[in-house]
Amino acid sequence: MHPTDLRSPRSLPIFRLEPIWPGDKEMRDAFQSQPLVAGSVLEALAQHAVRRPDAAALIHVEPRLDGNDHDALELSYTDLLRATQHWANRLAAVGARQDGAIALLLTNTPAHYVLMLASGVVSSSLSLNPLQSVEYLAQLLCAAGADILVVPTPQDDEKLNLLGHAVASLCESRRKLTVLEIGTSPWPEAADVLTTNTTPLARLAIDPSDTAAWFHTGGTTGAPKLVRHSHEQQKIAAMAFAAAANLGENDRLANGLPLFHVAGAICSSRALWVSGGCVVNLSSHGFRNPAVIDFYWDIVSKYEVTIAGGVPTAVATVLEQPVTADISKLRCGYAGGAPCSASLQVRFADLTGRPLHIIYGMTECCGVLAVGRSDMPSPIGIIGPPGDGIAIEIRDSTGVKQPFGQEGEIWISGPTLSPSRADAFIGGWMATGDRGRVTTEGLIVTGRLSDMIIRSGHNIDPAIIEDAAIGTGKVAVAAAIGQPDSYAGELPILFAVPSGEGVRESTDLLSEICEAIADRAAWPRDIYWVSSLPVTAVGKIDRKQLRADAIERQLRLEANAIFGDEDFDVTVGDPQGLCPTISIDWRNRKPKAEVTARLRAWAARHNMELI
Repeated sequence: MHPTDLRSPRSLPIFRLEPIWPGDKEMRDAFQSQPLVAGSVLEALAQHAVRRPDAAALIHVEPRLDGNDHDALELSYTDLLRATQHWANRLAAVGARQDGAIALLLTNTPAHYVLMLASGVVSSSLSLNPLQSVEYLAQLLCAAGADILVVPTPQDDEKLNLLGHAVASLCESRRKLTVLEIGTSPWPEAADVLTTNTTPLARLAIDPSDTAAWFHTGGTTGAPKLVRHSHEQQKIAAMAFAAAANLGENDRLANGLPLFHVAGAICSSRALWVSGGCVVNLSSHGFRNPAVIDFYWDIVSKYEVTIAGGVPTAVATVLEQPVTADISKLRCGYAGGAPCSASLQVRFADLTGRPLHIIYGMTECCGVLAVGRSDMPSPIGIIGPPGDGIAIEIRDSTGVKQPFGQEGEIWISGPTLSPSRADAFIGGWMATGDRGRVTTEGLIVTGRLSDMIIRSGHNIDPAIIEDAAIGTGKVAVAAAIGQPDSYAGELPILFAVPSGEGVRESTDLLSEICEAIADRAAWPRDIYWVSSLPVTAVGKIDRKQLRADAIERQLRLEANAIFGDEDFDVTVGDPQGLCPTISIDWRNRKPKAEVTARLRAWAARHNMELI
């Protein structure tokens, strides 16, 4: 069911807040006399509010497509801490529990930034991906034990409001839930109501081991997977990235990542606040806002951004825009959340004159495992050393540690590690499913060992898609893999063997499969019908060969679009690597130079290399 088809039920308690921007500063001094919160990001935030009360902590930018000046809202450290206190008290008043959760179905509004902090004070936050289905979101709320669901007002975002009420309605039979409708402002109520509550930071006496937030990661067998982050873990991770990026009080990082993504919430937000810097929020919809892409370098210039970046696909998109503005304040860029190719690092350096470093992390470790250091050269293809407190080992298929420089599976350990399953730990270590090696310059990730599909930083277990396909009764055997995509990094596609005389009608079957998959990100983009699936020597589905097959199909579509139906042979090298190679045998015919150039550019956009 699409959100626009939903009607808002009113049986649940709804607290509609009418936020306005209060102009008074009379409570600023009250923060300076409060004890700090040890072992949390809020501790650092409070320290900066005392030392530099008027320094910018968050600048929310809404660029306009007409190219005129941008709308912007700025919060100082005092403002951010003050708004956090008021929201914490408001959430407590409407029923927040320390052992519960507060679900945030919001875009990247100023309110969302404040609420993810305030929720951790009185409860824990669960920022939700609005692209997920109603059923899946309801499962996440129930799994986290959510008591409150925060949604936009109908005036601010009608579709998201309707989606939220549909989720609440579905949850109603399972648990008591309060729906809170809010605007985009970081302030919960009018100023005259705010001043009646005069206990700043009274509820910030939290334990560092308390749950600060829950993050959703890729599910298995259709069940939601939630990763718990404590306040201490988030601060350690934030400080690890801040140390690697050498963040300081003069830094401003442009964030276009959603706050339900661990990189957006930790590396691009909390890391700035532990170091006294400023988050420049690239609109409520981040990189999905076309104006952000069109005027990205103008924003970098106007707001004196020092750190740029995002997921590799977003970085690749902004690199299509010419740099005509003054970006002299820019120090470097960071890319993470999905595999980053060497060619993207080269393109960034060529266009900006600055290096593009790589962040390697997982939701299970608060987003930070290894980070390229901004104060050191950035060798192409090499991530960098482990973050502070993180240990990395390379092991073989039997779990035995490999010698230095040897390739194998990447295993991790450290204080930020919080897997979604207890059995993921083996002696305090966890396997990542990625393959790589460690050199004197740092970690190199060379590919993937797991079957996980990564779509725009979202992990997808292929079993979800395969079970749904076989469940239709029209597919005998199925295998889902990630096909390289210029925007999402990977898109799930399905190889299917028809059941008996099953009809090979992909469109109808796709609809049926998608209806059975609650996680919308896991909806397959296409079906490739085959008579059989390739298998390895031990009888397992050869996903490496299927990925090579999918890449070849993509290339042939692109080639045929350029010069029509031509006969040639394709060889795909390292299809599960970070940058697969493609070679074409033109069978004694030499293509025109412009044809080769166009195919090479197409391959580069998809993180592949034409050789």
